[in-house]
Amino acid sequence: MDDGDFLGAQATGLRAMALGDDARASGANAIGIGIFTNATQENATAPVYTAKAQGINDSSFGASAQALVNNSTAVGAGAVANANFATAVGRSASATALGRAANAFGAKSAAFGTGAQAGPQGVAFGQTAQATGTNSTAVGQLAQATQLLSTAVANTAATNPTALCSKAQAAQAGSTAIGANATTTPANQVTLGGTGSSVRIGDIAASTAAPQHRWDRSMW
Repeated sequence: MDDGDFLGAQATGLRAMALGDDARASGANAIGIGIFTNATQENATAPVYTAKAQGINDSSFGASAQALVNNSTAVGAGAVANANFATAVGRSASATALGRAANAFGAKSAAFGTGAQAGPQGVAFGQTAQATGTNSTAVGQLAQATQLLSTAVANTAATNPTALCSKAQAAQAGSTAIGANATTTPANQVTLGGTGSSVRIGDIAASTAAPQHRWDRSMW
């Protein structure tokens, strides 16, 4: 259907509908509603100004929202859904992202929170949390999980693979750091607590502070 009241509207696909100046609906059953909207594939829907639905079964809602790959949905001004079956919700969101400028840039990824970023199959929860390694998970503000299968939990954790608590760093494959400022350096190492801190497990307490030497006459 091509409505003469709209300058340059073109509905060229089978059973397509274009409403709005320069609206395009070129896919079968496609719908383009709004100035410069573009629904180019089968069953695509772009109902808002400059929205683009360019994959099969795509839906794009919001000014400049873009659903670029088959079966994707973009909701919000500037939202971009660029992976198969991806859903982007929020301004400037990408893939499965919730929050301003959230970016789930890998397939099957999810980013929740302002500025959160998730790579392929990664999950990031929290403001500016980063799960950029494949299959990685970052939970907490500024948490960073940057390597394959890595997990970061808590503020500013930097991991490769598992770090729990503020500024914990697990720096090698298979290593685990638990506690504020805890650091692992060899592979497959487990560290409880950072330098100068104490660790208690049940009734057993231990300290990671530098040992204090006491002199005893019996040593002579």
